[in-house]
Amino acid sequence: MKSLFTFFAALMLSGAALAQTTPATPPAAQPAPAKPALSWPPILEVGQRWVLTLEPLGQWEINLSAKDKDGDPIGTAKSNVQGGVNYQTFFYYLKTSDITNLYLSNSNGSGYLCQFTKDSVSKNPLDVTMIGAAYVKAPGKPFEKLESICLVSWVNSPAAPLSIQPTTGTVPTPAAPVTTPPVATTPPVVTPPIPPAAVNPTTGVATDIKAPQTAVALVWPPKIEVKQSWLARISNLSFDITLQTTAAGIVRGTAKRGAANGEAFMFYNSSENRLTLELNVGADQFICSFDLKGIQDKAYTGTVIYRSGTGVARPLTEKCALFRLK
Repeated sequence: MKSLFTFFAALMLSGAALAQTTPATPPAAQPAPAKPALSWPPILEVGQRWVLTLEPLGQWEINLSAKDKDGDPIGTAKSNVQGGVNYQTFFYYLKTSDITNLYLSNSNGSGYLCQFTKDSVSKNPLDVTMIGAAYVKAPGKPFEKLESICLVSWVNSPAAPLSIQPTTGTVPTPAAPVTTPPVATTPPVVTPPIPPAAVNPTTGVATDIKAPQTAVALVWPPKIEVKQSWLARISNLSFDITLQTTAAGIVRGTAKRGAANGEAFMFYNSSENRLTLELNVGADQFICSFDLKGIQDKAYTGTVIYRSGTGVARPLTEKCALFRLK
């Protein structure tokens, strides 16, 4: 399974040491530079726990628990969404292509593939999230590129994740076994509450697509770069976006909605001629999709998908309007 998959995966991506001089007397109080928690290629080992976010499809907790015949770690990917599909997981580095593959495989031949390159790793030594391209495979069919992105965070790493946080928190270390079992008690009868209806984060009013005075003219294909400032509006909600870093063709930054701070990801898919904006603020997640037909009054306007926490993603009736301010 893995050898055949590796052959197809390698087809999807085309494939100076620094001299050091030791000083005679090193500085007495020279601190050692921070060692990145994630290097390239990433060191993948049994016992690691990861969280994969594949938007808007779902999120999986990955436990690497064994090795395959090639010595690469394998394990399981457990869905965080009720009723979601669990997968067998292969996580390995291809030296010939200089890529790292995270493959979620189902017994029926379907699955997902995340591919990471050297640019997927942040230069921040505390950032333990890699960003990569996403593919889907149906039974008996080749891999197809998705408009989504993969974000995988090493949750039991020496450093805490700065990017996408696992919604269920890190997996706790099991406590020592109790030798004396506790006395069984009869649990009280509790009437389960009636589940609330799906909450729309907006009030349902029309999205304001009137461009602010500071908005600049837009072009297509969009030019997404660091140091840009954007404004996103979804109904009565406004998000101030500042782009800061680029990795694997994806520009990431901060998103602010009122007093709440979160993250923003923007990327342009040339094969689909589509721009995607992902906003993660608190428990809310918005994924806006724009195409050439959506340019209007110095704004990109498009559809938006919303998800709260680990709930099911669903489209909103409101539009998503995106303005570039700087």
